[in-house]
Parts: sequence; structure tokens; C-alpha cells
Amino acid sequence: MPRPLRIEFAGAVYHITSRGNARQPIFLNRPDCYGFSDILSSVIAGYDCVCHAYCLTENHYHLVMKTARGNLSRGMRQFIELIESLDTIWDKLLTIWGFSMPQSVGP
Repeated sequence: MPRPLRIEFAGAVYHITSRGNARQPIFLNRPDCYGFSDILSSVIAGYDCVCHAYCLTENHYHLVMKTARGNLSRGMRQFIELIESLDTIWDKLLTIWGFSMPQSVGP
């Protein structure tokens, strides 16, 4: 059964989370976290979003994002593409990540 369509609109606030498959670590060291933060910052700037809060743990992350243009799916797609383009530990981690984006939407 396909997942339900994501609700997107300008000004929406989303809680986004992703966890490593089988709860495997996705961040092995601080440089992994810094790389994640750098990529996230570039996507936020490019898609006119605001990140109100984030939390990175060893095997998952949480983001609280607000979109000015209702373009969360496009921004997260760009985020994933940028991570995939790295020739670092991320190549290994992409087989670990489950990139589904459970969401809570608020006005």
C-alpha cells in the first residue's frame, strides 16, 4: 500500500526524523555530524526554509522545519541527493539510512 501524500503548504511546520536501518549508527564521529549540518544548511538556504531545532544522535536525527513555500519534499530530495554525491563515509551510510520522513504538520 502506498504511503499517504505529504501535506505541504506555505508556512507549515514539520517534525522530520530518519533513523538508521535496524537502528544502526548513521553518525560515526563529529565530522559526520558537521557534514550533515553543512548539507542541511545549504538546502535550507536554497529552499527558503527555517530550521527551528535539530537533534543528531548516533542512529537518528530530528528536525523541526518551517517552509515558506510549501516545498519540503523538493528540499529533502535535494538533501538526499547531496548526501549521495559525497565520496566519504556517507556512501556506506546510505545503505543504512531509511529515508522515510514521518511528519507532524502544524500551521
